[in-house]
Amino acid sequence: MAAPELAARLSEVHDEMNFAERMDLSDDHDLDWARHLDQRHTMARRRREILAEIRELPGFADFLRPPRCETLRQAAEAGPVVVLNVSRYGCDALIVTLDEVRAVPLGFSLPEARRQADRFAQALRAKAVDEVDEGLRWLWENVTGPVLTALGPLSRIWWCPTGPLTLLPLHAAGSALDLVVSSYTPTLRALRHARDQTGPKAARRVLLVGVPAVPGEAALTGVARELAAVRRHIPESYELKGDDATHERVLAALEQGAWVHFACHAEQELADPSRARLILRDRPLTVRELAARR
Repeated sequence: MAAPELAARLSEVHDEMNFAERMDLSDDHDLDWARHLDQRHTMARRRREILAEIRELPGFADFLRPPRCETLRQAAEAGPVVVLNVSRYGCDALIVTLDEVRAVPLGFSLPEARRQADRFAQALRAKAVDEVDEGLRWLWENVTGPVLTALGPLSRIWWCPTGPLTLLPLHAAGSALDLVVSSYTPTLRALRHARDQTGPKAARRVLLVGVPAVPGEAALTGVARELAAVRRHIPESYELKGDDATHERVLAALEQGAWVHFACHAEQELADPSRARLILRDRPLTVRELAARR
């Protein structure tokens, strides 16, 4: 670590900011909100001061700054990355390649995307095959198909959906499974970071987590086959499954490796993405908890 004292101070202020975000305000709203806002301003100022010190260090001038476009394009070194932008101002696909970023307009609105996502989720819960097929057809005609047509023949693609499209299986729409191998990434930055995990850290065992059944959820009959398929490619993997896949044990196991594969239910929270969660045997594991791990 280049500057452990600065790293510790930055980590401390980030922890304080996260705690302040979660704090419950008392009944004295005016007083507590004023105190809360004052604390937030103080912590934000401390964070800016620490970042300024870090950026004075050799090689750290861009630390935690928004990455440049040329840097983000490097995420497409193994194939194009498609960022699906869904907003009330319009919907489009930003196709990122090593050479350029270009936009492909998509012919639907944010309310329509929400309706399709809701209908698809309801159809899955009801096991309504015809409605699932209808949802996949809409997805192919409006998202996956136009993007693949714009790109032409290719072997790999990375999807980066946003908003309601994060709830839809882009890779399974229409002829996509026959045309291209699809992967997903939450951001371009995350994809670049994952590819940078080389050396001893990347050589650690891969954690496989399988939860085929939890109370109140439909059984996942394919979990055993899924883990077996992964295990064929990564025989040195370490498994937590069934009753062993508890919140505490999974969090502890995450510290021992750089990669993890989950085969379980999950739930999104579009209004508060940090509360999205993986459903483990005893209680969920949230995105916020995952993000706090090193």
